[in-house]
Amino acid sequence: LFGSAGASNFLSRATGILAAVFFVTSLGLTYFSTVPSKSGGVTSGIEAPAPKKDATPAAPAPSAPASPAQSQGTGPDIPK
Repeated sequence: LFGSAGASNFLSRATGILAAVFFVTSLGLTYFSTVPSKSGGVTSGIEAPAPKKDATPAAPAPSAPASPAQSQGTGPDIPK
């Protein structure tokens, strides 16, 4: 691993390679932090769940009576 030249040659090369990797990663992170992102964030793509519907249907709204006589219960179909 170290060879006849000793550890200094190996450590010098390793230091140079690691320094180059550090510079490349630093420049890459700087580039990606300055480019505006197109997404709104991590949760922007998540859709809200649909509201649950009741199992029983809602009662229809009462209709307005046709005449005042029917509203008092004196219509032809309601016995007195």
